[in-house]
Amino acid sequence: MSAYALFLEPDIEQSPSWQRKSYSERWLEWLIKKGQGRPSLIHVEIIVFNEHHDHTRKHFATYIGSTAGFRNHDDYYTHETTGRWRAVPLSLNTDDLLKMCIEAAGSEYSIVRYLCTFTMFKWLGHILPNKLKSPGHCATLVARLVDSQSKLRQHTNTYGPVTLYRALAYKFVCDATEREPQTDIESRLYNSFIHYNVYDERIRQCEKELARHVLYSRM
Repeated sequence: MSAYALFLEPDIEQSPSWQRKSYSERWLEWLIKKGQGRPSLIHVEIIVFNEHHDHTRKHFATYIGSTAGFRNHDDYYTHETTGRWRAVPLSLNTDDLLKMCIEAAGSEYSIVRYLCTFTMFKWLGHILPNKLKSPGHCATLVARLVDSQSKLRQHTNTYGPVTLYRALAYKFVCDATEREPQTDIESRLYNSFIHYNVYDERIRQCEKELARHVLYSRM
């Protein structure tokens, strides 16, 4: 099996999916974008591929208003948000990772922990619980899962989507601006997002540029 951290770029305001979002969801996206810098990323989750069982995909994520848990690979990924994902391969034991996901399932969503991504509030992250079952947002959840096998430099409560993207890209990819997909599973991953792309400006890019953008986009 192969595991990846999937990072989601912001929606465009003209899209149907943006129009369906609540004001609280829009406000949270704005806060995440403004508070983290570039690249602009608003969400992260785990995906595990089982190459030996019909390429089954398991998503593990938490979203505002819900608890952490497994999600189906459905139209949300292949149509509604397609073309806006970046993936970083995780060199982890996937069996142990799935066990950790099961242990973390049901943890509550925590908007408060987004404050811990700001420099002036990082101290708060060090005193809030950070066990797998502790409340957290998407980035703290993924950071805890990774940290349980491969230690990260920062306290897991202090990561946001952008800072975690940078940390994982440097940790597991090294030279993120040059590395091309190395395996068939990586090729299938970005192709599944690229071929259904609804954004014309990205379709005009060559496949090599798209692959680099979706998987290991420049910092």
